[in-house]
Amino acid sequence: MKSIIFTLSLLLPFTLLAQDAQDELNILEQALFPDDQTTVLLYQSIDCPNHQIDSTLRIRASQPDPQRVLAMLRRLGHSKKEDCFDRVEQLYHRHLQNFAKEWAAAYQHNYYACETITGQFSILTGFEYALTSLDFVRKQYTAEQIFQHYQEEMDLNAEMLVNAADRCQLAKRYKVYSSEYRALNPCSFYRGVVPFHYLDPFVQSLAPHFIQVLQDCDWNQQDSVGSSCGLVWASRKFLKRIEAKQISTYFVEHYDNWATHHRAGFLYDYAGVFHHQALAKLLTQHLVTDQRLARAKVDFRSHYLALLLKQDSNYTVVKSTLMSAVKPQLQGGNFLPLLYLQQFPDEEVAVFLLELLEAPNLERKPDELIVGTLQAFLEKSHFSPAVESAIRSCLADVRR
Repeated sequence: MKSIIFTLSLLLPFTLLAQDAQDELNILEQALFPDDQTTVLLYQSIDCPNHQIDSTLRIRASQPDPQRVLAMLRRLGHSKKEDCFDRVEQLYHRHLQNFAKEWAAAYQHNYYACETITGQFSILTGFEYALTSLDFVRKQYTAEQIFQHYQEEMDLNAEMLVNAADRCQLAKRYKVYSSEYRALNPCSFYRGVVPFHYLDPFVQSLAPHFIQVLQDCDWNQQDSVGSSCGLVWASRKFLKRIEAKQISTYFVEHYDNWATHHRAGFLYDYAGVFHHQALAKLLTQHLVTDQRLARAKVDFRSHYLALLLKQDSNYTVVKSTLMSAVKPQLQGGNFLPLLYLQQFPDEEVAVFLLELLEAPNLERKPDELIVGTLQAFLEKSHFSPAVESAIRSCLADVRR
């Protein structure tokens, strides 16, 4: 009896997971094919100005909600339940029949289709992504095989970009689960707007492959869409989900390579997700010294600072790095470290500023800026009696 109970206890989680997946499929079916079959004229039911839409075309009044359907497809793809594949595929092909009748003409006749139309198209891509994820599990793909599938697709994307004349032939090489889906974009790799990707359930197992491609990236030699760097750049959203010392070490060692090719922003993006002390320190230093960031068409340095602060507990690394940079940068007339310190109205920075006011041999010391910062600190924060007294005494001296 005990062995039966033990066996059931092992099976129960899998049974519940299977039941959850089946429930999800039932809800998905109802969302795609509601009982209400009332129809309305398409052009009257959507707000898409300046679109070419057949005035006689009718659609069901109860249409699938793209956001809701895509959320369900994402969960199904993440479930890794291979026995869901067949039913998801059946629902997909059944839904395609409705799309062909109701939306296909409006989608294909309007190059820049409005959000309502592209939203319905995006459901199809959601099916493609969910089926791809489930298919990897069903076919027992290894991490290497999954990454190879992804890399081949990215290489094909690169080919499509550089060989415009051959796009229609190249597009036939994309692996899809429906010829009707392929026909909607016969010469393009457009996929609509889908808030997930077929790789999402496997990103952590693919980490060694992404790291290897990153370590092979040298922008000086590979500044093209089909290179290792091109694959890295196309895979930024996946890299930002992988916390690894190899990644932060690579960024520390190759900052200049990325900054020279106007790609430093991604290093700050990564630091905004995962905190690695050496990387945070380096990026803070470059934030106030790298003129390439200052000369960019859009100055993102304040945004980069905010990213660095997101993962820096108590702002320890950023703050100490800025304070270390103040004096050397003041000698060259760079007030930026001092300006950034205004964001830290605490006792440590206040004491540092008081000492800075008294520092000798600083010819370009901006006393007014320092005093104004201390005044603002006093209005924003509470300090120990000794520090508060020192600040007030400093301000009184200035007024005299």
